[in-house]
Parts: sequence; C-alpha cells; structure tokens
Amino acid sequence: MYRAEIILFVGMLLLGIMAPLTLQTYAWYSGALVVGFALWLMLRGVGRAPGRAVRLAALVTQVWLTGGLWSQAGPRATTVFTLAALAVVAPLVRPARRGTPWLVTAGILAMASTLVLVPLHREAKLSDTGTGPTVAQQPQVFAPIALDDSGRHLLLWSLLDSDQADDRQSLWSLDAANGGLHRVYQGYPLPLTEWAPGGDRLTFAASTSPWDSGAVPFGIYVAERTGATTERLAPPSDGSSWMYPSWSRQGNRLGVWRLPSAPELGSVSAPQVPRSYVLDADGGQPTELTVRGARMSLLSAWEAQGPGALVMTEHGIYLSRPDEKARRLVPAGEAPLDPYPVAIQDGVARDGQHVAYLELTFRGGRIDKINVRVVDLQGRRRGGIDRVVPLAMAWSGDGRVLAALTEGRRGELILRLLDPATKKVRSLPTGLKQVEHDFPCRLEVNQDGSLVAINGSLSESAMLSIALVDTKSGETVLRDDCHNHLQAGWLATGWLVVSDMESVAAIGPGGARRDI
Repeated sequence: MYRAEIILFVGMLLLGIMAPLTLQTYAWYSGALVVGFALWLMLRGVGRAPGRAVRLAALVTQVWLTGGLWSQAGPRATTVFTLAALAVVAPLVRPARRGTPWLVTAGILAMASTLVLVPLHREAKLSDTGTGPTVAQQPQVFAPIALDDSGRHLLLWSLLDSDQADDRQSLWSLDAANGGLHRVYQGYPLPLTEWAPGGDRLTFAASTSPWDSGAVPFGIYVAERTGATTERLAPPSDGSSWMYPSWSRQGNRLGVWRLPSAPELGSVSAPQVPRSYVLDADGGQPTELTVRGARMSLLSAWEAQGPGALVMTEHGIYLSRPDEKARRLVPAGEAPLDPYPVAIQDGVARDGQHVAYLELTFRGGRIDKINVRVVDLQGRRRGGIDRVVPLAMAWSGDGRVLAALTEGRRGELILRLLDPATKKVRSLPTGLKQVEHDFPCRLEVNQDGSLVAINGSLSESAMLSIALVDTKSGETVLRDDCHNHLQAGWLATGWLVVSDMESVAAIGPGGARRDI
C-alpha cells in the first residue's frame, strides 16, 4: 500500500549515506526523513486509524528529538536506527488485526531500536573500591536483567559501551546501594545469566564470535561480581553448543543444556532435543542428568532449599536429588512437555515447599489457554489459577502467595492471588487493559506479597508501563514516571528497581523515586 513511499524514503536515505555529509548533519538529515515520512503516512492513515496515528506521531517525534545524539553511534548505527523507525512507522499506521505477525515484528523492532541505539549519557559512578569505571567506560545502551537474592546487585546487559570500537556486548554489575559499577565481561554474551545464591558470582553463556552472524557454539562462564571470569565449559568443537546455565540454590553446582547443534539465533529451525548436565561450580567435568526410562530429561529449575533439580520428561516433572531415585511430582499430560526452554524457575517458591507449573491446553495446533497449577514437594495439589495471561505469574519473596494476571470478559486485567496453604484465590480488579497483547506482561511481587508490580503494554501513550497494585487496599496506580520502563525486581528496602535503558532508578510508595 505504501510501496512508492517506502522506495522513495529508502532511496533518499541511501543518497544521504553516499553524500559527503558529516555525521552530525547526516543524523539530522535522517531524522528529518523519518519525521517527514511519518507525517506523510500519518496523513494517509488518519482516516482509518486515528488512534495509531496519534501514537505514531509521539513515537517518531521522540526519535527525532534525540537525533543530535545519533552521530555518537556511528553512521551504520544511525542507518539501522532510521530503518528500524521506518519499520515501526509503516505497519502501525495501517489498520491492524491483533496477533498478526507483522505487528509482532513491529513491536520487536521498536524495542530493538530503543534498546540497541539510544545512547546513554550520565555521570560515571565509582565502584565501592573507588576503582570503578571512568566517564570513558560506561554501559551506553543496556537492559536490566535481574537482581540477586539479596536485592542489592543488579546485572546489566550492555550492547554498547562508551569505550568500544567494535560490536561486542558486555555484562555489568551495579550496586543499588552505593551506585558502584563493574564491567564483569566483554565479548559476545547472551542475556541468559543467573546470580549465585550469595550474590557474589554469576554464570552466563557466551560465544567467541558474534552470535547474530550465523550458527555459533556457546560456552559457559562463571564470573565474580567484580569482574574476574573463568571459562567453565569451552564452546564445543563438534558442532554442538552449551546453553541455558543455571545455579543450584545451594550455590555449589551448575546446570546446563547441551544442544545437538549450535543455534542460529533469530532463525526458524527444526526443534532440538537437548541433554542436561550438572557440574561443580569450581571445577571438574559435567555429568549427564537423566531420569530412568525417559528419553528426554531437561533440567528446568532447582529446588529452593535443597540440592535437587526439577527435571521435565515425557512422563512428567520429576524431582531429582543426588544419590536418590528421581520422584515424579506431576504426571504426564499436565507438565509442559514442549522441548523448547520453559522458564519454570520462577515457579519455584522461595519457601521451598511449593512449585508452580504451566498446564497448556491446545486447539488446532495452537495454545488455547494457559493454566497455572501448584503442587508441594510430595506432589499434592495446592490449587491453581485458570487462563493466565502469558508469562504473568510470580511468587512473593516469602513463598506464601502466587500472583497471576487473567483477563475479564471485557478485557480488563484481574490480579489473582493464590494462597497454597488454603488453596483459596483472591481476585483484585486492576482497572487496566492490555493495549497490545503482543507484548507480554511481567509481574514482580515484593517480600510479603503486599505489593505487585505489573510491567506491560498498559497505556496508549507508551509501549511499556509499570503499575503497582496494593494487595491490602486493592488500589492500583499506573506510574506516569515509568512509561517505557522495564522493571528488574524489588530491593531489600522494599523499593522497585526500574530502568528506561538510559538510567536506573528505584520507585517507592506515594510516588517516590530516586536515581541509582
């Protein structure tokens, strides 16, 4: 429908690349093209989709106003940013049907353009030893990954550092208490990381070459919070790959998957049936983890207060402990048996008594509904919540409350709170709706379950927003100061860590906010 305009836009953009323009001039030239093209499309689409056109104008205006900073990312980055903005502009103006593939692509490109190419400008923060990074060594563009168990140290995955001249990424550790910042690793890590229970170390997967350039094998690394890194498992030379490292809750063992062939990230390929291994965190060779009689044994999570691992098989979910016979907690037919990665580590309650898992119902080859079920470590059922919004579930820090989101008949989000001790479920209407169902909602529950943070597409004026639900009063507050933010977990002080990928802050009750 807009083929002529797209061809014209790309042609003008390429002319700008070939013209003898300075980076600064080219940045503004590109910005002007984006705005002009967006306004033209908006005028054509306003008769059919005024709501999307208004949101589009706000998005592109924000991109344009940051044009003066684009030149610091270089001409290649500027071009990618502009084309990503174009990819977002074109489909958003067009009338949409929810769930269509191009809308998913648009959302991913919008997130990627923000995540990868918006420069970060803030003052350097010294580490707690006084020898932290200088102004010339900062994570320029980053995403917060997770807090450690202490609620103090935040892991950042950076795609661009201020002192680099190549395409490497890096991992950074940020002390939320004093602002201390350490670069833990630089190379080609994936954001598949996990803190050790003590918060002093972390494990992650990384390759020796860019993982967006084809199939590459990954190795497994262990790093100190302050930066010393050890290669625990080298990238295999036989075409296979290590992946998905995890840390036992006792802190002495690692769990990893081995894929039969190296993954080509971003491509669609035949499903692989991986094998699971465990190894000592400090040395030694990996040992395969198997359940007798099962063809597939996938280490999916660790027991909260013991040495055991939760293993998915074609026969159900098992609890496997060293020197003990594996015990089945959930029989086949109720377990998520898809061989793709299933993040059920978040389903393990911190009290060590309960495990939440997903019960999937299919219709016509597609997932029809997602139910959450809870069992104790003896396999006894402790209740559940039906028709959960994808990924929107989390335990409170004390393990006494499981929170999940569902949708009412008119699309309003309802917060459900399950008490596994009584099997009772409380329902709290939030007054919120998902603007775009293609963006999943994520939940973070504080220590005692009194506050639940919802991170998702909750507002017409932002792609992502954060809302806080007070489970005692039932009040829901959409934080206006947290539009286009990601949440990263609750601090030990009871404040929520948030980030707009330009800065990190903590928000508290009553609208309070402080930078970290």
